[in-house]
Amino acid sequence: MKRSKRFWIVTISAILAGIAAPIIFWFAYLNLQNVSPGEAISLLSLPESHSIPQRTFSLVEQTVSAIAEYGFSNIYKLTALALIILLWRKRSPDLVALRRGLISSLLAELVKVAGTANFLGDTQGLIVGYLYGAGEAICFSLVTYALMVALDERIFKFSCKDGKCALLNLCRQCHKYSATPCNLRLLFLFTIAGAAIISLMPLTAGFMNVYYKGVVFGETEVFGMPLFQQILALRVFPIIGFIFIFISWVTLLWKKEEGITASKDLFAIGLGPVGYSLLTFMTYWGFQNSLLWAEVWEECSEVLFIMGVAVTLFVFRKTLFGTPTKQFNGDVKSDNGLPSTP
Repeated sequence: MKRSKRFWIVTISAILAGIAAPIIFWFAYLNLQNVSPGEAISLLSLPESHSIPQRTFSLVEQTVSAIAEYGFSNIYKLTALALIILLWRKRSPDLVALRRGLISSLLAELVKVAGTANFLGDTQGLIVGYLYGAGEAICFSLVTYALMVALDERIFKFSCKDGKCALLNLCRQCHKYSATPCNLRLLFLFTIAGAAIISLMPLTAGFMNVYYKGVVFGETEVFGMPLFQQILALRVFPIIGFIFIFISWVTLLWKKEEGITASKDLFAIGLGPVGYSLLTFMTYWGFQNSLLWAEVWEECSEVLFIMGVAVTLFVFRKTLFGTPTKQFNGDVKSDNGLPSTP
């Protein structure tokens, strides 16, 4: 299968995995309960403001909350937009996947901002919460795919038929030249199995009913995660991710070396919703008694992610964006056992 077709399959599958979330949610949680749609929306959304307990925040808490909401959040959006523009004309599969992952995340952030204006009625919170979560999960999938393609084709060179694998000196034998199993495939099998087990972690956590509000420099802020988003983070996304990761493991086990490419793609799709689920679980469930800090660390992790992408692109800009030099071409040919061009 051509690489461009594979990439579109990964992209569309990641989107379909996100779209499947509300379908699973509807059948698993609403149709199994004898409640009206109105009652269900009320149960799944944030409680009424008057019923949420009040807290008094210290000056430090107000400061870090404001920095996270207005500083980190805007830095993330502006940096993501700048990187999208920088990558707009790039055609390398890893850079294309990275660009589309950043677009998905930026759209999710913009949906979150647009959600502050109530124009969809009672269901707005559910729609905005789902679109934000799905957008971030798709971003995780595409960025994971970009990283795996970059590691494969730029470093390990496992998929390059004309180049030797970077682990050849360590393995001492290779399936490309003899009928021996690939050690990288065996490591990947273990990694996928471990990821599948970890993806089940959120499924064993219970839902929390913790909300509070407080004044941050004159504005009342509500902190807490609605039940709908908890269901997505703890149940729906882990199940979707586990399914794709398990299929990835079966594919690699069944097709062996020939299945590494397909397994890699499926693994990237599954790791997206699992990654978003674990990040949400780690921040919110780790700060149940201080949800203000949960949101601070969530924004901080997003800034660290986008800055990590920016720094990586800057450090390797000559290889990713420039034309290889004559000396570089000679070194590559020598490494592949070919005579270098004088």
